[in-house]
This record gives sequence, structure tokens and C-alpha cells, in this order.
Amino acid sequence: MTFSKENLLEVARECAREVSYVTRGGESNSDLVADAMKRSGYPYEDLGSAAGSIFSGKEWVFTGRMVASTRPSSHGEWIKVWRYEGGSDADEFD
Repeated sequence: MTFSKENLLEVARECAREVSYVTRGGESNSDLVADAMKRSGYPYEDLGSAAGSIFSGKEWVFTGRMVASTRPSSHGEWIKVWRYEGGSDADEFD
């Protein structure tokens, strides 16, 4: 199945919010989003450069922390850890 980058980006942003609801401090990062997308049947790798826009917007704040990526395709590169401050209504995703 083929998805447009626009649709995949929206799925990635939704996954990022979902991840933030279940992690310590409402945090998320691109590895966690990739895992959530994979579990939901969406190809994170098809986002390409659009993946850099997942955490754009006022609802996400960079925590100042970075972690080494665990995805093999990222070769251990450092990725930012983001905190969701756009709301805390977890029922939004039910």
C-alpha cells in the first residue's frame, strides 16, 4: 500500500502524541515514532525528509536532551528528545 508523504506525516505526528502520553514526562523522539508507526502498519522510512517536520509546531518543546538512535538505518546518530505540551487529553486517540 502506498501513502502520500502528507498522510504519513500526519500519522507520524499522531503517533508522536500517542507516545508522549505513555512515556515519562510526555516525551517522544523519532525512534519511538518509527516504532509506533511500524506497529500500526505504516512505513516510517517512506517519510524521507518530511520526518524532520514531525515535531514542528508550538505543541512540541525540545527538552535539551539528545539520545543515540537505536534504528540501524540511523547508525547511532544523535536524535532530539521532545516534550509534548499541546494538551493531555489521552482520550483524543480512542
